[in-house]
Amino acid sequence: MATLLPFHKSILERIYDPQTSDLLILARGLGLRRILCTLMKIYDSPRNLVLLVNASQEEESAIGEQLGTMGVRRPGLRIVGYEMGKRGRQDLYKRGGLMSVTSQILVVDMLQSDLPIDLITGVIVLHAEKYVSPPTFMLYGRYRRNPE
Repeated sequence: MATLLPFHKSILERIYDPQTSDLLILARGLGLRRILCTLMKIYDSPRNLVLLVNASQEEESAIGEQLGTMGVRRPGLRIVGYEMGKRGRQDLYKRGGLMSVTSQILVVDMLQSDLPIDLITGVIVLHAEKYVSPPTFMLYGRYRRNPE
């Protein structure tokens, strides 16, 4: 894997602080995959649950391969798919690590309390522009301020 460029290092240094929650928005062409994989490698541990949301099969494969070349421990990036049953997903979430999941599965598992929210260390959303509409964001913000 190519080494990180100075601006990649700067981004990672700014967002890697376990005491804070950070939001990073990047466009393709800026080394997005390199930054994501480095960040995922940093948090790769059974004590952490890092969710990669909305990755295509091609992206899952490429990210998984890059994580492998970076020396990420086995099993690396695990794919949570429709063919996996509820019990299998629950067990997988509890084991922690790096997982790729669709937004649909994630929402269902969160609503049904199959995914222990307190175990989530990080969420990486790819293609957020396709999935988060302004009305959705506004409704979420309203609910957070007034849950009644």
